[in-house]
Amino acid sequence: CAPPQSEVIYHADASLREQLRDLLWGKMRNLTNSSFVDLARVVVGATIHSPERAQVWMARINEREETFSAWIRAAQKDSRLKPVDPGFAATQMHALLKSFAFWPQVTFNAPLLTPEEQSNVVESALNMFLGWYEVTR
Repeated sequence: CAPPQSEVIYHADASLREQLRDLLWGKMRNLTNSSFVDLARVVVGATIHSPERAQVWMARINEREETFSAWIRAAQKDSRLKPVDPGFAATQMHALLKSFAFWPQVTFNAPLLTPEEQSNVVESALNMFLGWYEVTR
């Protein structure tokens, strides 16, 4: 599992790439856990039939995904990432992972990604995110 938000700390003296890679792998481990995907299928089905449940689940998901926003905010304070709404940038990052390692599995019963596919998705997302948002010195 990804570390809880309280354990995710930005380190000014460490590589952005390595820190973000660790965060992405934590997320990827969750997204490629078969129990998590099975639960997500149940939740998605239940929320379609009960929109009020969707609001509760979305609030929970947003709380868990605040980890990325907090990390982005800290890197911005350190002038290492461009100014952007941290929630917006975090949502982009999640979309880069989930479009390959969550939605196809939940909605179309696609197989979980292989370790090689996981690595390709993580590295590609990392390159795209830092290529756009990292401040080069």
